[in-house]
Amino acid sequence: MNDTIEKTVLLEPSEHRIVAPRLFQEYTETKPLASTMVSTPVECSTTHDARLWINEHHFIVKGPDDQVVNRLPHTPDDFWETQEQSPRHLDGTSLVLGAFGDFQYYHWLLDALPKIGLLENAGISIDDIDHVVFREVSTDFHRETLQILGIPEEKIVESISNPRFTCEKLLDIRMSNFVGMTMPRFVPDYIRRVVMQSECEPIETHDRIYIGRPRSLKRRGVANEEELVALLSDYGFTHLEMENFSVRQQAEIFHSASVVMTPHGGALANLVFCQPGAKVFELFANHVFSYFYGLANLCELDYTAILKSPDQYERVVDPWAGNSVTDQHITSKEQLIPVNLTHVESALEGNGLTKTEIDVSRSRVA
Repeated sequence: MNDTIEKTVLLEPSEHRIVAPRLFQEYTETKPLASTMVSTPVECSTTHDARLWINEHHFIVKGPDDQVVNRLPHTPDDFWETQEQSPRHLDGTSLVLGAFGDFQYYHWLLDALPKIGLLENAGISIDDIDHVVFREVSTDFHRETLQILGIPEEKIVESISNPRFTCEKLLDIRMSNFVGMTMPRFVPDYIRRVVMQSECEPIETHDRIYIGRPRSLKRRGVANEEELVALLSDYGFTHLEMENFSVRQQAEIFHSASVVMTPHGGALANLVFCQPGAKVFELFANHVFSYFYGLANLCELDYTAILKSPDQYERVVDPWAGNSVTDQHITSKEQLIPVNLTHVESALEGNGLTKTEIDVSRSRVA
């Protein structure tokens, strides 16, 4: 490594106990479940006279001698050189905050924002950073969390109009959460702390919540949601949609709930705010990954999977199995998914939740 590139380990690997998901339906198990999840080391590269390309499709950091410092696997080594846009130059110290998926709630909250906390632990504050680079401030959750972390607007550099940069000094943190199964415990602990300590508008909270998919999304919603919500109301659930709430309000809602059910989706990133021991029910269609099974284990939650088919079990517990389904992103685009209400009721009863235990008095204003 030449003297224009320095690498520092910010977090050493750590090992965490993993508990098998609860299931109350037939499922196929082909190999033993791992008893632990091991996080990968988190490393920061400091590159002088760096070249950077960052958008939703490609990402690469190169040193002045053409050495590749970091990149997405599908981004060619010569990608920066083959692009036509004139690069923008950033003086001072720049931080790559986002990369793949930073326009989505889960990836922004758990892949991007913890980088600020990791630098703080290393003695580098936001005051030491001149530019914070990511794709785009496109949503309210971007704006709110940037404000919570104290990142001023004048330091934000959006790459959407021109993703090609040269940088005097570039900090790039490599943290592989690999669909939730190699995530360090630092990630949920940091996000929970910084969000929960910020001010919250008064909001009504509930003990048992069902989170519907946003109405603006036309995929992975529940086809028979009206029937599902009617069933869940008999068990004391309140139906909510997170798009109606700020990040801080979402945190309060999840923190106050002892039972959460929702289809697989970004709202489950809010599991970081749940209290240990809370029960989580994740509804699956074709889009099956271990993101929230891993996160639930890190947060010491009681996790139940409700599968569409028995062969999906391996994809819930094994990230490699999920990634091996090559047509998954295509088949997951179906507009609505049917939920087996018998499986839902079996899961509720199997977790000790009965219709006779409804306690609406636990709804309250936080």
